[in-house]
Formats: sequence, structure tokens, C-alpha cells
Amino acid sequence: MKHSLKNWKLAYSFTCKQYMGNARFKIVTALIGVLLVGVLAAVILITAMPEEEDEEAQEGRIERLCLMNETELSLDALPELFSSEEELADVALETVGTRPVEELIAYAAEQSERTCAGVLKREEDRLVLSVFIPDGSSVEEDSVEELETALTDCIYAAVLLNADIQPAQVVLLQMPVMSSSIEAGEQTSLAATLIKYLAPMMFGLFMYFIVLLYGQSVSKEVSVEKTSKLMETLLTSIHPYALVTGKVLAIFSTAMLQCFIWIGCILVGVFGSSFAAAKLFPDGGSTVTQAVNFLREELGSTALSVPSVILAIVVFSAGCLLFFALAGVAGSIVSKPEDTASAQAVFIYPVLIGWLVPYFALLAENETVLRVCRVVPFTAPFCVPAELLTGTVGWGIGVLSTVLLLLASAALVWLTARIYRGLVLYTGQKISWKTLTGVIRGK
Repeated sequence: MKHSLKNWKLAYSFTCKQYMGNARFKIVTALIGVLLVGVLAAVILITAMPEEEDEEAQEGRIERLCLMNETELSLDALPELFSSEEELADVALETVGTRPVEELIAYAAEQSERTCAGVLKREEDRLVLSVFIPDGSSVEEDSVEELETALTDCIYAAVLLNADIQPAQVVLLQMPVMSSSIEAGEQTSLAATLIKYLAPMMFGLFMYFIVLLYGQSVSKEVSVEKTSKLMETLLTSIHPYALVTGKVLAIFSTAMLQCFIWIGCILVGVFGSSFAAAKLFPDGGSTVTQAVNFLREELGSTALSVPSVILAIVVFSAGCLLFFALAGVAGSIVSKPEDTASAQAVFIYPVLIGWLVPYFALLAENETVLRVCRVVPFTAPFCVPAELLTGTVGWGIGVLSTVLLLLASAALVWLTARIYRGLVLYTGQKISWKTLTGVIRGK
């Protein structure tokens, strides 16, 4: 076998130069890389920008309240409670003595255009808070409604404190009771559920795109010498095993180089723009840190951890190698140019099935099928990397999937080379299943 792989580097280097040196490869890689950096940088910088309140909305907010208490209740604790409320942080409270309501409103109007008058009185068994907006005031009703809601809670707490109730008991009395219905075993939020289903779909689309695009190139490279009658010449200088191995690994290296460049661009866009956002908007917080912390809280502690990311990339790479080797099988059974399209079914159908089966199993929440998909070479690349990134599965599953994928890839490369060599005398002829079976058996 060692002798059979001699000179595989010749086929590898020649094919790499064909694809990596291609102007189209360089242009597409550069354009998509720049696009990824630009889009990610724009999104992160925009989300990191502090929200600036509209000037018109700020002008319509209340900034001062002149409150008159017409009840017999003492509200000594009200100013302190008022200042501790977040919703009332920008509003100044002034308590005034008893006077006619008209004089109170006129007094408020004299203070500023954003000052209102408030009256607290008792009607039978309830307290009534009324807030008046003076004529010519710039204060909007929405701002007053927000103030009324927060001020009502403060007054309620002040009344309770005046009744010698401890502050801790006041907090308990004000604590709202929330209710919700949750199915047994369902503990994840809506955002976590969306990530759980969307991440495999987006990753599967990317995997399918890469495999389909470069898999056809593998089929073409494996079959081109046969259809152009160059196989006999090639076989005198390089063994079929070495030829097929070199071509498959060359296309694989080209695809991975392009993918890693794009991944690098994503990292530059994410971390570079996050660093820039931290410098430009110090109070905005790190978008990346917030996103990672959210995923770990919602999905699992291993989500987006460094080992998980590295292992996900390894499984993804091993999956691409497997499907490229399968594409080589499709190219090896071609005996004439017009058969190339029909032979692609050998490659495309397993890719399509390998993508859809684990995804529909995820939608159906069929854990039994998912467990099988994680160890089957043709389905593992479409589910395990996304599950590693989201923390759904452990690193042991990733290592096991990688080993199985590499073994399956080696077997497919061996099968491709065996068919490639065995069909040397059938160029231009129609290949039957009987002939193909005999070639594989070495007969």
C-alpha cells in the first residue's frame, strides 16, 4: 500500500495549482471575505451604539412635580422612595402646602414648561392621585402616565412604612405574582429554542453548499483523464491510489483553505468590530461577550467554548473529506463524458439525505434517530458540528464522529482508486452493475 501511494504529492500539487491559482477562486474568496467582514462589523457597531433619546421625546418628558397632600396620612418616606425609583430618576419632587388647585397649577407653570402639579386626596376608602398639566406645558400625556404608575407604588410603600411595617415586609407586599404554564421537562426559553433549530439549518445549508460545489470538482478531476483517454499514460507513472488520493486531498485542501479564510474573516469582523465598538462606545458593553454568555446560560456551559469550536471545525473538515471521497467514487464510474451527469446521483443523493434526516429528526425531537445520526458518517457532519457549538453534545461524540468519518473517507478513497484502475479497459463502454461489482472484487 505504501508503494501504491508513491508520487501522490505530484497529483496533489498539480491539482492545487490548478484551483488555488485560478483567478476566479481568488476573486470569489476575496469578495465574500470582504462582504463578511463588512456586514458583521456594521451589525456589531450599530448594535453597540448607545441609544440616543429623541430630542422631541426628551422635551415632552416631565422633569418636576409639585405634589400637594390633602390627606391626613404622613408621607415622610415619600421623597426617599421617589428618588430610588429608576423610572423617576430624572424627575424632581417638591412637596407643597395646602392651597387651591388653581394656585397649585399656576405655581407649577411658573417653575418651567416641564413641571406638573399633583394632588393626593382621600375619597371614602381609597386614595386618589391626580396630576395636572398646566396650559402651555411641553409635557406629554405618556410621560405623565409613566410617572403616575411609578408614583402610585411609592405612595403605597410610604403609607405602609407610616403604619410601622418593616421595609422588608413592604417589599414582599409590593412583590407581583407572575403565572405561566410550562409543559413538564420544558425549561428552555423561546430564544434558546430558535437557536436550537436554526443553527443546524444554517450550518447544514453552508455544508451542503461547500460539499456540492467542490464535490462536483472532485468528480470532474477523477473522470477527466478517463474521458480524454489519458488514463493509460498516467498509470505508467503514478499508481491509481496515489492519483485519486492526490486529487481528492487537493480539492479538499482548496475547499478548506477557502472556508478557513472565510472563518478568519468572520472572526476579524466579530472581534475586530467588538474591539472598535468598545473603544468608540465604552458604555455599550461587548456584544460578543453578551452573546456568548447568553448562549451558555440558555444552552449549556460548553456552548462556543474554544474546545467545542475547534472540534466542530475538525468534524466539519472530516465530513467534507468524506463527501469529496464519495464524489470521487461518482467520477470513477464514468466511462464517457455523457455519463457524468447521471453518475452525480451517487454523490448528491447521500449528501441530501445526510442533511435532511438529522434535521427532520431534530424537528420531530426524535432523540433515538439523532443518536444514530451522530455516529453514521453520512449524517454526522450535518448535525454534530452545530450541536458542539451550541453545547448540545459533549466532546466525546465529536471525537468519535471524527474517527468514524476519517475511516469512512479512507475506505471511499480506496474504493475510488480500485474502480478507477479496474475500468481502464472499459473506457467509452456502458458500465453494468455486474461489471462494477467484478471490478470492486478484483475479478
